[in-house]
Amino acid sequence: MKQASENKIYRAKGVFDINGKLLEANDAMYLFLGTTRKENAPLYTITKPDLVTLPKNVENGTPVFDGIITVSNFNEISFELNAQIIFENNCFIVFAEADVKGMFEMNKRMSRINQQVNNLQRELIREKKKLETANTKLQQLNFEMNKYLGMAAHDLRNPIGNSFAYTDLLISDYENIQKEDQISFLKIINKQCSYALTLIETFLDASKIEAGILDLNLNKHNFITIIRESIEQNRMFAEKKSQQIVLEHDDDLMLVTCDREKMLQVVNNLISNAIKYSEPGKTIIVNVEERGDSLQTKVIDQGPGIANEELGLIFKPYGTASTKATAGEKSTGLGLTIVKKIIESHKGNLKVKSKLNFGSEFSFSIPVQQTI
Repeated sequence: MKQASENKIYRAKGVFDINGKLLEANDAMYLFLGTTRKENAPLYTITKPDLVTLPKNVENGTPVFDGIITVSNFNEISFELNAQIIFENNCFIVFAEADVKGMFEMNKRMSRINQQVNNLQRELIREKKKLETANTKLQQLNFEMNKYLGMAAHDLRNPIGNSFAYTDLLISDYENIQKEDQISFLKIINKQCSYALTLIETFLDASKIEAGILDLNLNKHNFITIIRESIEQNRMFAEKKSQQIVLEHDDDLMLVTCDREKMLQVVNNLISNAIKYSEPGKTIIVNVEERGDSLQTKVIDQGPGIANEELGLIFKPYGTASTKATAGEKSTGLGLTIVKKIIESHKGNLKVKSKLNFGSEFSFSIPVQQTI
């Protein structure tokens, strides 16, 4: 051991048992191990080589290691030392010295590496949170898709079943059915198919909205033209119930940035609902006016109204009120849900005012100008 120390000047010395436990050391070794002679509770240890794995069946004074040892706390590398390890009296005696410049450079490199690792860890945490959010959304979308598929299957059963029954009757007993009855059956089939098609289109719209797929084709349009087109599309249904649709507006030209087809869908739904729930002979008012930077549209009916406790239900999927259509018209229960989403996608808002036996007023506002 004396000869080994004479061959090279070692600044640090430590004695460890065969299990790697520190038994005694000089001040330099205590410093390297992050402790003091008084505390004798090292913060760091020799991790490379592992002292436990070094040869022990050797003669006293035999060097069992000569090279670079790594001193660390297992979480981050602290530094490396030039060292020689000798086995003597069933202990490992470590002689070590440090290249101060090398340690300084190593610490700088490790500092940079640690910073990169920390940055990567933070990025991984952020990406993990994004993935967890995306996974939660996918699970919700899958739930919604299954829900809508179940609803679609349930609601399509009646119109398809009825159509099948009438077509089966026409085919099997065609010669014995009066022409007037044949036409009546075909009208029923046509009505049922029309309702089924409406259901499918509505389900597709609802599923797209739930999936966050609502692409807007924004352009400037004359909103009064959209309103008039909707009134014309619904006029036949109103006339069947001897109803009138009255348009109130300040100007024939009211420009607004919107998705024309989706806004037509909104107005169609509100006017169609007003027709469904108004008694024959009543008047439906569509009022359009500019209010600052927004355009407000009201659809006012003279129907039975909606109970106050049910107003919160009507914008939810299948959340219908107890009010019934006056001529038995059918409803998917998704129309107002879609309307609300379309209005919100235009950065607008949808409101309803209603009182039992006094009719309802649905109003929505959208900004006149939007970024295209």
